[in-house]
Amino acid sequence: MAKALFYLFFGLFGDVMCNYNDPRLCTSESYQAEGYAPSCRFKCLNGDVEEEVDYERGTFCFVNREDGTLHHLGHCDKGTCVPENRGPGGSLPHQWDAEYHGCNDVMTDKVVKNCTYVCKKERQSWELPLYFYGVYEGKCELDGETGICRSGVCHSGSQFPQIDNDALPTPSK
Repeated sequence: MAKALFYLFFGLFGDVMCNYNDPRLCTSESYQAEGYAPSCRFKCLNGDVEEEVDYERGTFCFVNREDGTLHHLGHCDKGTCVPENRGPGGSLPHQWDAEYHGCNDVMTDKVVKNCTYVCKKERQSWELPLYFYGVYEGKCELDGETGICRSGVCHSGSQFPQIDNDALPTPSK
């Protein structure tokens, strides 16, 4: 009887239990992880043929420079990561929302090219890694001068006047 129940159970439900999703299959154009996509194209299997497919328009992405520093955060449009501009009134785009700020902020004495960086959080080998942003606090390059990083954006040093030339005031008698 037990043997019959075993065969009946696996005969009816075995295919359902052993059916799994292969992450390499072309099933969707959406990025299948939280955070940013490291590019706007991915390879997947359509039957036995490997294809390169664009992520859907609007997928958040990032582009690094050749030296590994962040060039820009953006969104995918026809397979290209397009920089995202500030909105009306100077508001930051949604790529800067708190849910994507998953990296520690870093205080640095070095002059950085970009006040923002992207970190990679590893997961199980079959899962896509997670990419989030963090911000540098310190000095940055801005149009040939040294600026100041504030909230992940490089601002001109002239916007932050020095108080008393960094000297303590002399007490008056």
